[in-house]
Amino acid sequence: MKRIGILLEKYGMDYSHLVKCTVFLTDIRDYQEVNKIYASFFDEKYPAREAIEVADLPLGASLEISAIASK
Repeated sequence: MKRIGILLEKYGMDYSHLVKCTVFLTDIRDYQEVNKIYASFFDEKYPAREAIEVADLPLGASLEISAIASK
């Protein structure tokens, strides 16, 4: 999420500009912990979100987030 924040800032936006996030997890059992961390980046208005368990991610990552933002 911090990397997403850096990109948002580069384009004059912040987390409130996110409209949708897709969270890819190699182990869906990590969802609760990821959800706690994810929620800490937002106020009451959360973007739409989906979480998907996948078999593998690039470079051995256990988590990847795809985000769509709009001004």
